Order: sequence, then C-alpha cells, then structure tokens
Amino acid sequence: MTKQIVWTILLIWLLSVTALSQIISPEKLFGKYQQFVWQDQHGLPQNGISEIVQTPDGYLWLAIAEGVARFDGVRFTAFNTENTPEIKSNNVQALLVDHNGTLWIGTHGGGLSRYKDGKFANFSTPEGLSAPFVRAIFEDHSGNIWIGTDGGGLNLFRDGRFTVYSTAEGLPDTHITTINEDAKGNLLVGTRKGLVQFQDGKFSVFTEKADLDKKNIEKIFRDKSDNLWVSGNNGLSHINGWELTSFGEDDGLKNSLILSINQDLDGNLWFGTKDNGLYRFKDNHFEPLTSEQGLITDGIQAIFPDQLGNIWLGTNGGGLAELKTGRFRTYTTADGLVGNIILAIFEDRAGGVWLGTDQGLSRFFDGKFTSITSTDGEKFAHTNTLTQDHEGNIWSRSNAGVNALKFRETDSKVDIVQAGAFANRASAILQDKTGNIWYGTSYNGLHRVGLDGWETEFHKKDGLADEYINALFEDSKGNLWVGTRNGLSRFKDGIFTTFTASSGWTGNHVLSFHEDGDGNIWIGTHGDGLFLFQNGKFSVVNSKNGLYDNLAFQILEDDNQNLWMSGNRGIYRANIGEIEDFVAGRRSSVNSFAYGSYDGMLSRECNGSNPAGIRTKDGRLWFPTIKGAVVIDPKITDEKQPTVKIEQILIDNQVLANGMEVKMQPTQNDLEIQFTALSWNRPSQIKFKYQLVGLDNDWVDAGTRRTAYYPHIAPGDYTFRVIADNGEGVWNNEGQSIPVKVLPPFYRTWWFYGLSALVIALIIRLIYNYRLAQLKKINEAKTLFTQQLIENQEQERKRIAVELHDAIGQSLIVIRNRALMGLNTPEKQDRLIAQMEEISEAAADSITEVRRISQNLHPYQIEHLGLTTAIETMIENAANASPIEFEKDIDDVDGILSKEAEINLYRIVQESINNILKHSEATKAKISIHRNSDLLSVLIKDNGKGFSPENLPKRKSGLGLTGIFERAKMLGAKHEISSFQGDGTIVSLQLNLSEKV
Repeated sequence: MTKQIVWTILLIWLLSVTALSQIISPEKLFGKYQQFVWQDQHGLPQNGISEIVQTPDGYLWLAIAEGVARFDGVRFTAFNTENTPEIKSNNVQALLVDHNGTLWIGTHGGGLSRYKDGKFANFSTPEGLSAPFVRAIFEDHSGNIWIGTDGGGLNLFRDGRFTVYSTAEGLPDTHITTINEDAKGNLLVGTRKGLVQFQDGKFSVFTEKADLDKKNIEKIFRDKSDNLWVSGNNGLSHINGWELTSFGEDDGLKNSLILSINQDLDGNLWFGTKDNGLYRFKDNHFEPLTSEQGLITDGIQAIFPDQLGNIWLGTNGGGLAELKTGRFRTYTTADGLVGNIILAIFEDRAGGVWLGTDQGLSRFFDGKFTSITSTDGEKFAHTNTLTQDHEGNIWSRSNAGVNALKFRETDSKVDIVQAGAFANRASAILQDKTGNIWYGTSYNGLHRVGLDGWETEFHKKDGLADEYINALFEDSKGNLWVGTRNGLSRFKDGIFTTFTASSGWTGNHVLSFHEDGDGNIWIGTHGDGLFLFQNGKFSVVNSKNGLYDNLAFQILEDDNQNLWMSGNRGIYRANIGEIEDFVAGRRSSVNSFAYGSYDGMLSRECNGSNPAGIRTKDGRLWFPTIKGAVVIDPKITDEKQPTVKIEQILIDNQVLANGMEVKMQPTQNDLEIQFTALSWNRPSQIKFKYQLVGLDNDWVDAGTRRTAYYPHIAPGDYTFRVIADNGEGVWNNEGQSIPVKVLPPFYRTWWFYGLSALVIALIIRLIYNYRLAQLKKINEAKTLFTQQLIENQEQERKRIAVELHDAIGQSLIVIRNRALMGLNTPEKQDRLIAQMEEISEAAADSITEVRRISQNLHPYQIEHLGLTTAIETMIENAANASPIEFEKDIDDVDGILSKEAEINLYRIVQESINNILKHSEATKAKISIHRNSDLLSVLIKDNGKGFSPENLPKRKSGLGLTGIFERAKMLGAKHEISSFQGDGTIVSLQLNLSEKV
C-alpha cells in the first residue's frame, strides 16, 4: 500500500470521526428538541447555508457560498466549479426539488444548473435565461419551473425553453426575491418593489394592505391551511383569503428581517430571522429561541422540517443545525422532576414510577411528576435504593437512611412507617416470596429480617463470595441470587453456593440480574461481560464477541426477546436468540446496538443503583442517567430499509466521472469505492457489508466505515456489492452493485495467447520438420551403412571363397592327387612314403591357412591371450609383413571392457592398421593405448600422405572409416579422425570407463 493511500485512509477516518455531530444545547430547546450542529471542522465545506432541500433518495442538499453540499447524515460531499463544470458559479442562492425529484440549483452569476439521474446540466443566457443571477426557483401546480433573477425579471422554463417576463408585462421590478402561488394556483411574485400576482399573462398588484405593494418582499410561504405568510422589510403578514394580519413586537416577534418560513409535521410555523434567532408559531403565539437559550447562532437563513419531525436549520456562519426529537423520551426538571441526576427507578403496584434523584424523590403517574416528601417536608435526597413490600410500603435508602414509606396519593405525602430500619448501610433491598426482607450491605455481608423481626446475618464464612453486596434477585424458583463486588453466590435450600470457574463463572463484580421467559438467568457485571446461566452452566458474551459494552447496570427484556442494558457509555441491546446461538457455537458473534445522545438522551451516562432501570406495565423501559430519566418504547422501531448508494469511485486516486464504466487499465493498481446509506433515524450507526464478487469469498464487515479499498486486483470481471442496515438491524440486502473490469496486460490477453500459440505451433513444426530431416539423414546413413555392410559381407564371402578355393582348395587337390598316386603305385614303397610326406606338408599348409582366415573372422587371441596381447600380436604381425616401422605404447587393458566392447576396440585398431598398410604410404606409425583412472585413450597416427577432410563423407566404398565411426558410437566414445594432405592421419578415441560399456 502506497504512502498516499495510507494518508487517504487516515484522512477519511478522521473525517468520519469528526463528522459526528455535537450537542450544543445542554438542555432541550422548546422543551422537545436537542440541537446537533455540523460545522467546517465536521466536514461542512462552508458554515453559511442559505437553502436546505431533500431529494427523494434521502440526501439533504445545502446551498452554500462554495457551491452545493450533499449530506447523508455523516459525510458531506461538495459540488462546485472545481469538480463540477456544469456549476458555473459557487455562489448558490436557491434550491428546488421538483415533483420528478430533479434538483434545480440557482447561482449568482452562473445561471441555472440541473441535477437529474446523477448528471448535471447548466442553463444560462446562451440557452435563453434572461440573466445568470438566479435568486428564486419555484414549481407551480402544473409542473412549470419559474426562475426569479436579480435584474433579469422572471423566467418560465417549460418544454426546454425559457419565456421571459419583465416590466413590460407589469412587473414592478426586475429583481425577483421569492415566488409562490395561492390556493387558486395564481402565481405570486415578490420583488424589491412589492408583491404582485400573475394572471392572464400579466402582473398586477396582489394587495395594497400593509404596503405589500411597495416594500421589499423577502419570503412568500403558503401553509397547510392555504394561508399566505409574507415577510419583508415591513415585518410579517398573514393573509387568510383577503384578510391580512400583521405581526410585530407586540405579538412577541422582534423587529428583524425574516429570511425563511416553514411548517412542521404538527402544523407549527417556524420563522428564521436575520439576527434575532428562531421563532415557532404555536397555539397562535410566537415562541422565541435565540443563542441565549442555546441556539447555535441568531442568524437563521433556511428552515427544513423533515418527515421524522426534526427541524434542520441553515445558519449564517453557524453551520448546519438539527433540532432533533429523538426516539427516546428524556424527563428532566423541566418536566417536573425534582432532580436531574437519577439514581434509582421503581414501579409500584398502582403503576406509579418512583425516581430517586440527587435532590429528592419523585413519582410519575398519569403523565406528570410529583415531588414526594414526608409530612414534615423531608425530601429524601440521594435516594438510590427502592422496592415495595407485600403490604405496599415503599422501602427506600436515602440520606435519611433506610425507611419504609406509606404513600398517600391524595397529597403526595408519605408516612414513615419504619424509620432507620436497618442499622447497617443497605446497598440492595428485597422482600422474598415468603415475606422475609433481605438487604445487602457495603462491607458487612447479607442480612435477613424475618416476619417475626428476627435478623440473621450471612458472611463469607457462611459461603458468601464477598462482604460487599451490589445486587439481590429472587428467581421464579425462590432461589436468592447475591451479586457481590468479588463473585456470585446463590442461596438455595438454606445453603449458599459460590460459583467458580469449574461451572463456567469467570466474573467478579456483579451488578444486575434478569430472568427470561425460559427461566434462564442473565447476570450483568462491571467489565466482565454478560453471563447466561442455562442448564446449570455459565456462558459469557462480551465486547470481543460483538457486545457493545462489558458493563451492565441493569438488564431489561422487551416483547421481542431483546435485552436492553445500560452502562457508562449509553444504553445498548442484543437479542436473546442470537446470544444463545453464539454460546451454542451456531454463530461466531452477536449483534448489538448502542443508543446515546442522538437518540434523545441528554447524556449517555447511566447510573447503577437499585434498581438501575425498570420495565413498566405498559412495556416501556426506564433508565436513570446523570441528566434525567430516559424512557424507551421498544415497540417503536424503524423497520424501513436504508437506501444504499455508491457515491464515488476512484482509480489510483483519480475520481471516475459519474456514469462511467469501472474499467481498470493494466497500469492502474488501486480501486477505492465510497458508498453510503440513507436512513435519518440513526445515520451514524448505519453498518455496511461489501463484497467484490470474484475476489472476496464472503462479505467484508465494514462496520460504520463507508469506503472499500482494493489494491492490485488481478485481471478479470468482478461485481462490487454493498449492503447496509438502518442502525437498528434492518438490512437492505439488495443494496447496490456495479460491475468492475480489470484489463489484463497485453501478454495476458486472448490475442496474445493466440499469437503465442501460433508461434509455438510454428516452432514445434519447424523442430518437427528439422527432426524429420535428421531422421531421414540418419535413415539414409543407416541404409547406406547396411548396403555397405551387405556389400562388404559379399566381398568378404568372395574373399573367403577365393582363399578357400585358391589356398585350401588347391592344397586339398594336391593332397587328393598325391593320395591317388600313392594308391596307384602301392608296390613302390619308397614312392608311397614320399607321397605321404607331401600330403602331410600340404595338410599342414592348409591348417595354417585355415587359422589365418579364422583369425581374420574372429580374433581368438582375445579369449585366450587377452585384449592387450591380441592387439600387440596384431601390431607385430603388421610390422613383420610390411616395411613400415610400427611403434606401440600400450597399457594393460584386460578385463576393463565387456566382451562386445573389447571386439569393437580391437576392430577399430585393426581397421586403422589396415588403412595404414593399404593407403597411407607411411614409413612410421604409432599405436598408443593408455588408461588414466576412468578414462581410456586410444591414439593411432602415421606419417603417410593423408587426405583432405572434405573428401571424408564421400569415402563410402567400404566400411573403412565408417566402420570406425560406427564402432566408436557403439562404445560411446568420443572419437576424432584428423588428416591433412601430405601430413599423415591421426585417429583418437576417449572412452569413459565409469559408464557401462
């Protein structure tokens, strides 16, 4: 990964962190809303916002002095002259979303821009717009687009053409500030010189009342009752039919220019002023909200109520503000609570909710809070333990100690039935099914007070895990569970059992208990996770397994089998079924969902006294926090799937133009895909999964990250898919997908493979042809050799026949004739003896001749005398039979070659000597045979006439040199015959004895 990519990832991460909104107001505004603000440090391109609209896909669009900004709840995306050529000016003053979902952008100096189907277009004076300075945009009931310009009059855009209206048609001024229409569909136009209406192609004065025909008109708004509200430098006017009412300071509306008007889902009207903050018109009177009450700034330029009941504000320098109602209801002193730091919450049998606070005790009943005091005015400050006994008495622990209180609902007073009930400090109080009162103490163990008033103490020596008791719980079977600072104990059948690791218990600091509908016990701890006691064994799930927090002050269950838990970092929930599947090994992790400030909590920090939360009879969940009591209705859920969008694609850090095919060249490496999901209930909690099909084997869990990175993708065709949940576990599993094509380098393309295959086939063909030619030559050589061999065999047969005929045959004839002569003259004894002697000599000559012929056919000396002696004898015979002087230098080579190899070596020497005798005309010759380790060297040379090497292949009249070559090959010897005309001949062989020969 390159350094540039690392920095990009870090920047995006920082933006995602800082883009989280910040709570500005410490308390609720208008008693209902929390304020969240985004400014430039959170990614907003510019802190001045003049218009806010929302497109059907869910995006908010903001008109700023640096173009337009698109907002998905977490991330801002700017469109301006630098990255969007169709926006000709960054000074955006008007926005409109028409009935088709098209976004119209009016700029000061750049004309009109349109954003439709993901593409921008521009319309200005070349297209017929009267002036490039757009101040207002409006769509009438017929779908016509009206554009008010600053100095160019009014423009109607219909069927792709502009029609211009100016003073000639009755406009009092060409500077148009605002456009709307009345209930009858008549167009109303505000100018710097009054309010006019458009009828029958001409403009006329709408009304002369309140000087609306003369003054500068800033805004025209038509409410849900079809009443008109008109603001300008003359204040605010309300027009109901022809009845006009003006509002000013006497009505609670300070003298300030009203820049924006809108209406919320409840019908309340909102007014944003230039420098006097925000006004809400409710129940026919104005309620102010300024920076003194916590508003981010007093300059409000745009107001946009969304479909969830939230109010979005565009400010002059203060950024983007959201007044959010939140999913949770938080009660504070503003609602009647006696204190904001809530310590313990308990519901009595009548359905009243008791809240122990730092300032005293409150009870919520029938929609209102009542401060509970004693008859003599005791407020019971710092009440952190609450329960109710079988007689209906409320047991509480406060600064006044542990008291049993009898409530008198008629006057919100309590009688102290039993004051200072327990001498020891009680950290938890419980009455069991049999009526015994149990109370745990800090540092002094567990105590039981029976119906007879007898008190029994239990300590570590009795089996308790620790002397410091945090929580007490009685299960459906009557067993008492005791959570201590250092372990868990259970009191069953009069015996304490302290659980250890052998049963799966690995926790320490126990804070809370809950029993589900199946009788399983859930135990919350301080840092050790959430434990499940099921079938006599403990299992644990913690943050490593997907749980949001390892701390649980309280555990409450809703009707959908979700566990809701509280901690210092907020309230979170997880599903029982998922946890059970996890501990059973059927899934690898659990899903949990965290809630905090954006959901309506003034502080996400909860408290952990007794009880640290309750589920009331109506199914709502109450949790104590350091800033009020938080109430959750689990039945109110967001079941709407988020809209998933792929926003931007970068290849090697270069943005791909919208609509272009994602095609990576072989030289490109890094793919970056930015995506989002639109769901405004909990945008910062939306989670994503993505997959590059063809590369990723499974989904990549991105959490809340909104960018996917893929460096160095192998060539091929892929599909990128992204899905998201809405922050509440409702997934859009269809999501969005795009094809991705990574082109291969030329050497990995089909045409290169084809060309390579063709070249390889050609090379194979050439090699094949060459081999065929070689084999043909070899076959020709073998054929020639065979022919020569047959010819020589015939010549040898002829020679042997001649020798047998001339020598042996002649001798046998002589022997026969002499024998006949001897037989014919038997009487001549001396003559017969002479004939017999002649026969004997002839027979001896014949035997010698037969031996000579036999020697030529097969050298029997090799078998009887050895190879060395056979070669030496052959050389001596050659020397005796010719005038050539032979010299021999021969090592002992007996037994080092196979029989066949000895014959071949003998024949090579024999053929070489025959060639010397027959052709060399030499006077000297030398035969050397030496053995050096595994190398046998043969050298035969003469000083004869030699021959030219170019004639060597043509000498095919006999076996001769060819026989030497063939026998050398059979031996596997390196051989060479060198000769020069007039300079003798040398025959050399080298034979490797390590190879079998």
